[in-house]
Amino acid sequence: MKIRLFGVILALLLTNFFSCLFAADDVDFAPFFQKGTDIYGNARWRALGPLLESKRTDGGDELLAFRPFYSYMFDSAENLYRRQMIYPVLMAKGKDAEMEWHFLLLFSYHDFDVNDPYSKYRLWLIPFYFQGRNIDSVPYLAIFPLAGCIREFIVFDEIRFALFPFAVCTRVNDVKTTSVLWPIMSRTTGGGNDRLKIFPLYGYSKLREESVKRYILWPIWTYAHFDRPQSPGYGYIVFPFYGRVKLENQSSVMVVPPLFRFAHGTDQSLTYCPWPFIQYSTGIENRFYIWPLWGRKNRDTSKYSFFLWPLGSRFEHTAPFYEHIRFMFFPILYSTSTKGSFDKPERTMDQPRKTLKIWPLFSYARDTDKSRFAMLSLFPYRDYDAIERNYGPFWTIYTHSSFKDKREDELLWGLIKYQESKSERKFSLFPLISVGRENESGEFHWSFLKGLIAREKTGAKRSFRLLYFIRF
Repeated sequence: MKIRLFGVILALLLTNFFSCLFAADDVDFAPFFQKGTDIYGNARWRALGPLLESKRTDGGDELLAFRPFYSYMFDSAENLYRRQMIYPVLMAKGKDAEMEWHFLLLFSYHDFDVNDPYSKYRLWLIPFYFQGRNIDSVPYLAIFPLAGCIREFIVFDEIRFALFPFAVCTRVNDVKTTSVLWPIMSRTTGGGNDRLKIFPLYGYSKLREESVKRYILWPIWTYAHFDRPQSPGYGYIVFPFYGRVKLENQSSVMVVPPLFRFAHGTDQSLTYCPWPFIQYSTGIENRFYIWPLWGRKNRDTSKYSFFLWPLGSRFEHTAPFYEHIRFMFFPILYSTSTKGSFDKPERTMDQPRKTLKIWPLFSYARDTDKSRFAMLSLFPYRDYDAIERNYGPFWTIYTHSSFKDKREDELLWGLIKYQESKSERKFSLFPLISVGRENESGEFHWSFLKGLIAREKTGAKRSFRLLYFIRF
C-alpha cells in the first residue's frame, strides 16, 4: 500500500514538474530540456540534446523532430509540408491540394489534387508496377515486364509494352515509335519524323525536309545530309578512320573519330586532339580542357572551370541584378556566393549570401543580417535541408549564431552557452552556474546550481534566492 501511494505521489510530482516546465516561458536545463525564444525570435523547445525539437516562427513556419525517427516541417510562404521517417526510408510532402509519399525511393504515391476524385495520380513500385491517371483523366496500368501502359514517364507521354523487350511503343507529343526486340528494331513516325532502325545493321532517319541520316553496321558508316536554309551541307564518318562535315557555315574533319576533330565555322571553331583529353574551342562557346587535370568553359553569362576532374570545379553565372558563384573540391570543400534578390527579396548586391563547408570540420552560412557556424559537419558536399533536419544536430556539437545585434554560442547542445545582445550578456554551464550582466547599468545577476544560491532581477526588483524557494 505504501509503495503504491509513493508511486502515485511520485507520478503526480513528475507530472506537475513537466507541466510547469512546458507552461513556463523561459526554461534552461540544457541539454536535457530548454524552452524559450531563440535569437531569431522563434518560439522553440528542445529536449535530450539533439533528439527532440519543436520550433515555430511568427510567420507560421513549423518544425517538429524526434530524431532520427521522425521530422515534420511546414513552410507557410509556400504552404508546403514535409514529413520524413528514418529519412530516406519514408518521405511525404504536400502543397495546397497536392500530396505525395515515397517509401525507399522506389514505392511512391502522388495525388495532384486530393479534392478531385478524378485528378491526376500515380502509384508506382519501380520497376515492377505502374498505376495512375494522366492529366486528361485517362487511367493506365502496367506490370513490368509482362504488359501494360505507363503515361508521363520520364520524357515519354506514353509507353506501351508486352513481354518487354519484345514489343514496345512510345509516344512523345506526336512522335510515335514502335520497337520489336527493343532496342534492335524500331519504326518512328509523326511530328515530321520518319525513322527506321535495325540496330546495328541499318538505320534511316528523316526530319521533315531538313535532314536525312543513315548508318550501315553502326558505327562503321554513318551519313547525314542537311537541307536547313541557315546551314545546308553533309557529313559522314567511316569509323574508326575518318570523318567529314561540310556545312555552309562550318567545316569539320575527324581522324580516328571521336579522338581527333578539327572544325572551323563562322560562329564556332573547335579542336579535339585527342578527345576528351585536349579540347579547345572559340566562338559562341570558349573552351580549353586538359582533361582531367584542368579546364575552363565560357558561354554567354556562364563560366565553368575544373581541376582534377571530377574533384574540383568552379561555376559562375551573372546577370544585371544577380550573381551566383559555386566552388567545390569534393568532398572536402564546398562554397557559394549569391548576390541579388533572385530567391530573397531583401538581399542586395552588396550583401551576398555566402556559404562555406570544410568537411568534416565545419559549415558556415551568412545571409543579410544573420549567420551560423556549425561544428562538426559530417555529411560531405553541401548541407541538404533533409540531412540537417533529421541527422545534422547529432554531430553539431558547437554552433555560433548571430542575428542583427544578437549573438549565441552553444557547446554540446546547450550544456555550455553564451548569449549577447544589445541589452545584456549571459553565460551558463549546466547545472553549475549561470551569470549575466546588463550592458547599460553594469549590474550582475547569477545563479549557482540552478537556484541553490542566486541573485536575481525581475523588472526593477532585485532579490536573493536561497535553497531554491527562499527569497529575500
